[in-house]
Amino acid sequence: MEIPILFMTSKPITYETEEKTPVLQSQSFSDYYNFGGFLGNGKLGFPVANMIITSKMGPRWGRLHEGIDIGGRIGTPIFAAGDGVVVRAGPSQGYGCVIVIHHGGGLYTLYAHMYPHQIKVYPGQQVKRGQQIAEIGNNGRSKGPHLHFEVRKGGYPGGPSRGIPLDPIPFLYG
Repeated sequence: MEIPILFMTSKPITYETEEKTPVLQSQSFSDYYNFGGFLGNGKLGFPVANMIITSKMGPRWGRLHEGIDIGGRIGTPIFAAGDGVVVRAGPSQGYGCVIVIHHGGGLYTLYAHMYPHQIKVYPGQQVKRGQQIAEIGNNGRSKGPHLHFEVRKGGYPGGPSRGIPLDPIPFLYG
């Protein structure tokens, strides 16, 4: 079964069985981008200064890479991409340690591959755009120090709903 999932520079992704096929809702890019002005200018801030994207969202190793990877040295500061509330901060399978921030209106950002001692926030904490929340690590299924960064609509991995992964690039660069 082939279902076209459109990202900035994507090709259709093929799923072997219907059970593995994600259910996607039909919504326009502007629904996400103009998310009620929750960040003032409609964009997220960079989660790492002097950001170098080492892997984009899209098919990788036979599955969907649901975010972007940002290279950096261990200990490089990670910043909240927008104002919000931390809903998760701690260990997570595959991600090493993870932080999830809810920005309102069902929009979440996820930050992964930190070591436990690198997390600087806790669930329930209010954070501001640009506030340091962690440091780059190399924990979990990781092939070198980097930040794995996701933008999701309607939920997050490990939450009541996984939500829908969105390409972070338009949120960062407009």
